[in-house]
Amino acid sequence: MVSSRYESLIYPEPMQKRWFVEGLGRFSEAEGTQYLGAEFALGYNLITEPINMLKSPHKHDFHQYLIFIGGNPMNMRDFGGEVDLWLGVDEEAEKIIVNKTMIIHVPPGLPHCPINFRVVNKPFIFLECMLTSKYDQIEVIPKKPEIYSKKR
Repeated sequence: MVSSRYESLIYPEPMQKRWFVEGLGRFSEAEGTQYLGAEFALGYNLITEPINMLKSPHKHDFHQYLIFIGGNPMNMRDFGGEVDLWLGVDEEAEKIIVNKTMIIHVPPGLPHCPINFRVVNKPFIFLECMLTSKYDQIEVIPKKPEIYSKKR
């Protein structure tokens, strides 16, 4: 790339592999990747096979948006899978089944996960948009962990 006065604003090839999923690395100071200079962090994951990504609940002190979109750029509504995502903990725990293009807002303090990408018929995209410059998570220890193995 030719040197530019705007070089500090450009992040070439910010790829990393995490959770056994190849995708665009999470942009945040805490991860040791590029810092975007704003209260914003982004994670991009191309889901190509089933994976139980996070097995226990946690929470954050910032807003988070979990975005599920189809992998076909000509029809992003063509969602090819099923994802089990838990919101809440213990008596308030509820399993959300994602089986179409969807955005889920996780407000500060709301425990969420496990997240299990249970069915993958064709690749789809999972984005994590976080309104923070420093990713941090707080572990939540459920009193009734067996609830996460039950059906909805």
